[in-house]
Amino acid sequence: MPDSASKKTTGQYGHAKKLVTPVTPDELGEDLRSRMSEVLRSVPGCSLRPTDLARTLDVSRVMVSRVLSSVAKVSPTETLTSIPGPETLRSILRSAVNEGVLPETVELAMVSVDAFDTMIREDFGTRAALNAALSVEHEGSRERFEQSSRYQVYKGMSQIFGVESKVWLTCSINTPNAENDAKLDISTVLGASGLRKLRPDTPILLPMKDMPSHWRRNFPGRKEFDISQYCQHPPAPITPIEANGKIINTFTPETCSKKSVYDLISATYSPAAQDRDLDPEITRRGVSVTPMMPVASLITDFIVHKDIYPGQTPELFVYNTTGSGSVHVLDPNWKINRLATTDSVECLGTGLVNLDIPDVPGYTDMVRHVCAQTGYEPEVLRAYRVHVQYPVYGTQYMLAFKLCEQDD
Repeated sequence: MPDSASKKTTGQYGHAKKLVTPVTPDELGEDLRSRMSEVLRSVPGCSLRPTDLARTLDVSRVMVSRVLSSVAKVSPTETLTSIPGPETLRSILRSAVNEGVLPETVELAMVSVDAFDTMIREDFGTRAALNAALSVEHEGSRERFEQSSRYQVYKGMSQIFGVESKVWLTCSINTPNAENDAKLDISTVLGASGLRKLRPDTPILLPMKDMPSHWRRNFPGRKEFDISQYCQHPPAPITPIEANGKIINTFTPETCSKKSVYDLISATYSPAAQDRDLDPEITRRGVSVTPMMPVASLITDFIVHKDIYPGQTPELFVYNTTGSGSVHVLDPNWKINRLATTDSVECLGTGLVNLDIPDVPGYTDMVRHVCAQTGYEPEVLRAYRVHVQYPVYGTQYMLAFKLCEQDD
């Protein structure tokens, strides 16, 4: 692709001139930024406030605001991925010339808009494809694009499957066993808060299953706690059904009212549930979750005793499970399905003091209640969190300590 192209054009306002048409994304972003800015600054007797410009040009205030925001970006790529589409820009430019902006100034901007339209159609096919391709080059654009895309997936899946949850919680607490230093106690707080059925014609099968019988035999000291006192909503109505010899739990509220919102959260404590010294083949240890229903917010907390993995910080690994199933720590091919992500791990410090979740007011009390069963004071526990807005349905999120430098 050449760096630039020249053409002689007689614009729609009758001004013949030799114009350089930008043909690379960076050139185009820079041209759109400078030329649209010049047009808006040139509107007679008008400030650069969105309301003033919208009233003077008789165009949408929202669109004017988006243009002003996009041309203020430092990066040309961000300008290109955030500016409104060509037809909206043409509408603003036509109004600008009618309100007294010099035709020559508008014509220069029109050339850039036409180049933008051509790039979308001929190089990328759609505006969404352009945004997807260019967003990876700039962290801000990428984060905004992914957030918007995930939200669309969340809304679509919620309407198709007829269920949604405000928050999905996954908290794993690892502490040394008091009686056997070679073992770890595993405590959990798991489930959905703000669970709601949207469609009366769709059965809701819950991914939360009872503990397998062999686990119950292997961990006879396992305890389950009633934490309903800390829940914001009433317990979710559950009806078990039998299918193919298995018991499956279904979510069966009487109505789909916006007031019919529930919590489905469990808490457990399993002493001596895991060996402290790992098999050499296992290269990481942590907590993994795959949202199997549309959720607005995924919270994954990993809380460990100060003597476990000292000096290390866990990392976030995200995998596409479509077609291949969940990633297992012993699978040598798990790198194939790893996805790039802008989400990150947040260190919450020690003492269980920074765990609050606005949408789940009782969450900190839930975790403190479970941690009290371990016999350790909060001051010796350190916490890490991954918070994902609108996690993609069926995507696996793993928050884990890497135990081998070559593991990625």
